[in-house]
Amino acid sequence: MVTTKKAEPTRRWECSEPVPEAFLRRFSRYPRPIAQLLYNRGITTLKAAQGFLNPDYANDLHDPRLLSGMDAAVRTIRKAIAGNERIVVHGDYDADGLTAAALLADVLGRLGGAVETFVPSRYKEGYGVAAAPKRGWLQTVRTGHARNAIRRFFREQDRDVTVSEGRQLLSELLRRYRRPGRLSKDEWGRLRAAAGASSDDDVLAALGEGRVTQTALAKALGLAATPPTRSRRRPSAAGRFRVVIGQDLMLPTTFAACCGPRPLAAIVGYVTLHKTITIHRQSCGQLEKLPDPSRLVSARWESA
Repeated sequence: MVTTKKAEPTRRWECSEPVPEAFLRRFSRYPRPIAQLLYNRGITTLKAAQGFLNPDYANDLHDPRLLSGMDAAVRTIRKAIAGNERIVVHGDYDADGLTAAALLADVLGRLGGAVETFVPSRYKEGYGVAAAPKRGWLQTVRTGHARNAIRRFFREQDRDVTVSEGRQLLSELLRRYRRPGRLSKDEWGRLRAAAGASSDDDVLAALGEGRVTQTALAKALGLAATPPTRSRRRPSAAGRFRVVIGQDLMLPTTFAACCGPRPLAAIVGYVTLHKTITIHRQSCGQLEKLPDPSRLVSARWESA
């Protein structure tokens, strides 16, 4: 097959015409670049030039409350300052983005806010707010809605892993009750109802993430009254992996019982008041109920 290289799009730069000499003579008090700027903006009088270059901020600026959502934003910021909540100012790496972020952070800090700034990398994250969230945002976002949106994004990213884990857990459940591995359409329907899922894979993902338990699925299948048989314990995969904590924290770790994190699942740590780190799945529903999100630390699996 013959392929042809797609031609690069041609770019045409349109430059403003040079400032006329008559304009330069009329605005001789200004350097040529400033005169060119005034000419480009259609400023033709010295009075208009003075108003542009030396604005009266008390009279020339628009009322900031005309911006959509300004009142709600002010209420949110005031509430955050009063509650000593963390405020993150998201800037940009260009000149106006940096100065605006610095100015806003300075003002909010003077008002008593606990402020930090974030400026994205020009090369790694691009311009503006990143299209995809970062796992570290779980430590900085303020609302449960935002945290849930970030976890939902990573649940979708890790879906293949969680579905595979859920399939393994379901197989273990059926093996304990000596049930055949294949389930009927009616049985899958009961599992979907128990898990609040719309598809078979959603059931497996919910089981893999710990949002539904094996006990709940056993009850949906009518197995709760059947005494499970003791099966020979298989070697645990956890022994082949270890948890690595970010920020070089040398604290003992335990695994959360609420979500039962397994090797290769996306995880996060929580530093308890007893100076231990509890490992949760990043999709764990209990994370939003933790009292202090600032205690969350990054964690990952590594081959032992």
